[in-house]
Amino acid sequence: CATLAGEAQGQSVTDHVQSLIHAKSVEMDLAYYENARYYDTLQRAQQEAPYRTTRIVTGLAQVGLNGLSLIALGGLLFSLHWMIAVVLLLAAVPGTLVRLKYSQKLYAWLRGSTTSERQAWYYQSMLVGEPHAKEIRLFDLGAFFIRRFREVRKSLRRERLELATRRAVAELVMQIASAFA
Repeated sequence: CATLAGEAQGQSVTDHVQSLIHAKSVEMDLAYYENARYYDTLQRAQQEAPYRTTRIVTGLAQVGLNGLSLIALGGLLFSLHWMIAVVLLLAAVPGTLVRLKYSQKLYAWLRGSTTSERQAWYYQSMLVGEPHAKEIRLFDLGAFFIRRFREVRKSLRRERLELATRRAVAELVMQIASAFA
């Protein structure tokens, strides 16, 4: 029942956000479509609308449930001995700080890579979209668009993996440090 309610809520929120994007898009002056910053923002909104809002609502509900569990567990540990609760809380702080730091870095990277993502999407649509199929074949542009798509995606993949590697190393260091503390 909770899954069904969550799915219904998610679909409703997604449809509402898509409607807001459509309304704002129609209201905007045509000059905004020639502005790369605006177009990047619109692209991010279009890409993230189907899942981001639902993910935020689900994440907030999960934070609430985890908070209640943490309070209950903290109360249990505190009832055994207050020092156990304090030590466990202090051991969790560095890992949490690392996760927050790298979440902010990932968010900044996602915002900064929107132009490249949009380029990759453009190359993809040129290669597989019906409106451009004749011209791509007529002017023998397939190899060009494939190469450009691969270059952009390779760069995006490398940057994201570098960020993920730095995060994994930082989390490993925090786990080792807390094991020896």
